[in-house]
Parts: sequence; structure tokens; C-alpha cells
Amino acid sequence: MNENTNNAQEITLLDILKVIKKRIKNILCITLAALLVGGLAGAALAFLNNATYGAKAQFYVTSPDSNAYILSLLRSDSFAESLLLDENGLPADKVGTDEYNALLAMKDEVDALELENKNKELELAKYPTRISNAQRNYQTAQAEYEFLATLVIENTGTDTTELAAAKALRDSARIAYETALNESQLLTETIDDNARLIKEKKEEIKKATDIILVDFRQNEDNQSKVDKIKKSVTYQYAESETVSKQASLTVSIAVKFDRELAEEIAPKINEKLPEFVEDSIVSEKNTDKAECTVISLAGDVGSADYKNPITQAVKYGALLTAAGLVISAAVYVVVDLFIKPQPAKKDETVEE
Repeated sequence: MNENTNNAQEITLLDILKVIKKRIKNILCITLAALLVGGLAGAALAFLNNATYGAKAQFYVTSPDSNAYILSLLRSDSFAESLLLDENGLPADKVGTDEYNALLAMKDEVDALELENKNKELELAKYPTRISNAQRNYQTAQAEYEFLATLVIENTGTDTTELAAAKALRDSARIAYETALNESQLLTETIDDNARLIKEKKEEIKKATDIILVDFRQNEDNQSKVDKIKKSVTYQYAESETVSKQASLTVSIAVKFDRELAEEIAPKINEKLPEFVEDSIVSEKNTDKAECTVISLAGDVGSADYKNPITQAVKYGALLTAAGLVISAAVYVVVDLFIKPQPAKKDETVEE
């Protein structure tokens, strides 16, 4: 025990340098191998990294619902699936079929009802002012009639021609006021009826769409694409510090080894994400709707994070070269000086 300790304590820098000199060829070979491996690894990693294709888009979202809920919707199979469908939310291979055309007719009907409701809502927005003016005119005409009626009663034999004119004006103003009220009520009922009809037809459209999508969803290639989209598209919120329920949404596309898929989904994210968010958020209050607007569109698809292969080869080559040199030298020093039995030095005294 004491002998081993003495030997360890007697190892000097000169001993270490002797080991390195003795093993220099092996160390250089290992270092050169590390350089080659590091360079090749760096270049390979750069090529693999550059084979990730994508783009970025930004949107501004205002919603009564939490941002976490919106993110869960965007990360769902439903949204990923929508990026593989055509502008009508249907498989491209179904175009021209009877069920496709029937569904388009239903969508057109809903679009017409929604446009009608939008116009009626704009018209209804004018009625509070119209009703207020009509009511004021009626009240003024009523007051004038009552004033003249009082004069006639107090002065028997007074000409009632002016009173009759005031009465006619009062009746006309009352009819105008009541007409405005009735028209406002009728518009409100029509809008509500249309809204219920739109909801019913959208439910029918969803059922019909699900039937058409059965084959699409069972297709293994489509399932694989949906999974790849969910893994390749990420969403990040930057919430507003001043206004609640408002945030900028950054969408990053990074598809590995599949430029074609990246080029397919990038323009569809621009087109479909705002509509998907607005349609998916159903607020209890009509005045509190989700809004999603484009800040910047996803542009041309390119390398998601380009890295220069030469730079990466030099970087990793240098790192592994240094590691190979240090580690190989250290291993040989440990093996030769601490593990292998050491020959006794001439001036070493052996304890008896």
C-alpha cells in the first residue's frame, strides 16, 4: 500500500511527457481519426439540418377564449387535416362527384344566408336612431295636438281646422314611430331565424362532410401526413401586456426531408388558419367574437434553419480533434503510469 502511494507521488511531468513521446504516433492517429469523424459529422449534420423545409407566418388574434384553448385547436388533427383538403374543405379526388356538388350547394345556401344576415344586421344598426327620431317627432306632434285641443275646449266656437291638421300630423307621426318599431322587430326576428337556420345547415354540412371524409381519413398516406404536419408545425403566442385576450401568433413550418409537403401546407396556413380560428370559437355573446388577421404571410418555402456544411465541418472537426488529442493522451498516461506495473528505479530503496 505504501509502495503504490510512493510510486504515485514520484510521477512527475517528465514522466508524463515521456509517455506522450512514446505514444505520440498512436495519439496522432487517434487525433486524425477524430478530425475526420468530426468533420464528416459536422457536414452530415448540416446536410440533415438543411433538409428541413419550412417558412413562418404571423397572425393577430383577439378572442374571448384563452390562448391555450386556441393552441389546442390548432394542434389538433382537425386543423392538420384541413391543410390537406381543398378550398371547400373536401378531398380533391372527390371533385365533380354528386356528393361533392350537393355539399357545395349546401355551402352556397349557407353563404347566401350569412350574407343576407350581414346586410340585415347593418340595416338593423340604423334603426335605434330612426326609432329615436320617430318617437321624438311623435311626442312633439302629440304635445302640439294636446295644446290646440285645450284651446278649443276653453274657447267654444273656435275654428277647429288647425286642430284637425295637428291631429292628422300626430297620427302620421305615430304611424311612422310604430312602423319603425315593427320593422326593427321584424328584422330582429328574421336575423334570429336565419341564424338558427344557418346553424342547422352547418350541422348538416358537417355530417355530410364527415361521410365524404371517411375514405380520406382511413387512407394510411393521409394519416401519415397528418401526423407529420402536427410534428412539423409549431405555434407560439406573444400575449399583449396592455389588452387582455389579444396576442400575436407565430406559426413555424419545419418539415424534415419533404419539401413538397411544406410547399403544400404553407399557402394553406395563410388561407385557412384565420377562418379556422374564427369558426371554431363559438362565443356565448354575438358581440364577443374571435378575430384573426394576417400580420405576415408564410412566404416561399426554403431551408428552415440553413447551416453552411463547410463551417459546420470545421467546427465539429476542431472540437473532436481537441477532444481526441486530450482524451487519448490522458488515457495513455493513466494506462502507462498507473495501471501497468512500473519498473523499479535504480535509486529506489525497498522497505524491509
